[in-house]
Amino acid sequence: MGSTPAVYLAPCSNSDAQEHLERTVVEGVEAEQYGQYTSVDFGDSVSIWGVKEGNQSHWDQLTAGDYLFFYTGNEEYSQVAEVLATEQNEDLANHLWPGFDDTWKYIIYLSSPIPVEIDSSEVADYADYNQNYILGHPSLAKRTTT
Repeated sequence: MGSTPAVYLAPCSNSDAQEHLERTVVEGVEAEQYGQYTSVDFGDSVSIWGVKEGNQSHWDQLTAGDYLFFYTGNEEYSQVAEVLATEQNEDLANHLWPGFDDTWKYIIYLSSPIPVEIDSSEVADYADYNQNYILGHPSLAKRTTT
C-alpha cells in the first residue's frame, strides 16, 4: 500500500511565474523540447514546473503521486497537477526559462493540470496561515501538529 499523497502549494502570482505556468505547465512541453536534455520519457508532451535553489528543501520532499496547487493571485488557486517525477537539471531549466540568474533547476514533471477555483482563504484557514497567499512551496499534508 502506497503512502498518502502530499499537497504542495506553488506560488506563481508574479508575471514571470504566470508566463511559465501557462507555457510549460498548462500548454505542456513537447518531447522534442525536453527530450534532448533528459533521459526521462513522458511521451509526446509533459507539463514541467521548476523551483529555485531556495526552495530545494521542499522539492527534495516531492514524490510521484503528490500534487501541486498553483496560487495565481487574486486569492485563488487556479490549477492542480500531479507530480510524475523530479530531477535536478540546469540545462533543461535554462532551455525552458532562459535569461534568469537564479534558474529553476529543480525540475518537477507533472500530469496535465486541471483547472480549479479554490479560494486561498480556505487553504489558509486549513493550514493556519496568517495570510491568504503563500511563499515558497509548503506542504499541507506533511504538516505536523503538536
